[in-house]
Amino acid sequence: MNTLYYLISSNSKYFTWYKSICQRAKSRVLPNDIYTEVHHILPKSIFPEFKKDQENLVKLTAREHFICHWLLTKFIDDQKIVYALQMMLPNKSGNRYLPKSSIVYQQLKTKFSSNNTGSKGRFWITDGKNNLLIAVNSTIPDRFYSGRTFSPSHKESLKGIPKTAEQKEKQSSAMKGKPGVPGELNPAKRNDVRKKISKARSGSKASDETKLKMKLSKLGKKRGPYKVKSIKTA
Repeated sequence: MNTLYYLISSNSKYFTWYKSICQRAKSRVLPNDIYTEVHHILPKSIFPEFKKDQENLVKLTAREHFICHWLLTKFIDDQKIVYALQMMLPNKSGNRYLPKSSIVYQQLKTKFSSNNTGSKGRFWITDGKNNLLIAVNSTIPDRFYSGRTFSPSHKESLKGIPKTAEQKEKQSSAMKGKPGVPGELNPAKRNDVRKKISKARSGSKASDETKLKMKLSKLGKKRGPYKVKSIKTA
């Protein structure tokens, strides 16, 4: 167990406290009703090779988990460590961990802010090939506009693994005959079925929530050309 700690050992008192919490947690047995979380003794963002090493995993209470991530920022100077702690702080989606001390919270917010000063007060512009980070009050050069452009290699890396012809054929065979099949096989495209659906839904009103969802789903989408229906003359 002690063989892991030499990779992050420090003369700092914070390292001593951190090691003590992890060692104590390794040797104890908590009741089943105590909430625990799995913690990586060697941070997985820095030591991914130890991510699944059982010796590197320890069960901590929620409070211990937060304290350990806070202590790591005290003796390891790495933005990934700070980011891991930042993700544990309260946000719009909830309040998983809330520092009780205003001093601790102020120190953390200051450290988080220092990590983001590189782009503060600036924004990205591009000419379709090159990206530049300029000050907010700067004049945008000719042929440049707001935003960023990704290289073809970057775009390619964002794509998933392409399916082989054999995989596509298997998926197609598996879906044949199942309900919800798109295309002409869809029963909802038959006139008699469409009339039944229309009759069943006549008089029903969409809720405000449904209307909002429909509105949001259409935002940003380009409308096609307006089609004028031909009028039959007698």
